[in-house]
Amino acid sequence: MKRSRAPKVVPLTVRLSVEEKAAFSRASEVAGISLSSWIRERLRAASLRELDVVGELAPFLVDPPKEKTHG
Repeated sequence: MKRSRAPKVVPLTVRLSVEEKAAFSRASEVAGISLSSWIRERLRAASLRELDVVGELAPFLVDPPKEKTHG
């Protein structure tokens, strides 16, 4: 029997002002990428800086544990 895997991506809901969303949307257009990609890139960079201050690695930089295969 196959085990279901955890989803590779999960949605994130963020409340923004109309002005913030407009600014982020415009910045993503200037960068030539989707709003989702623009936000993801900026949040990843911010998390790396914040976690570096306390000597931690972001979970997305750590290799996931290998699945055991039976057979």
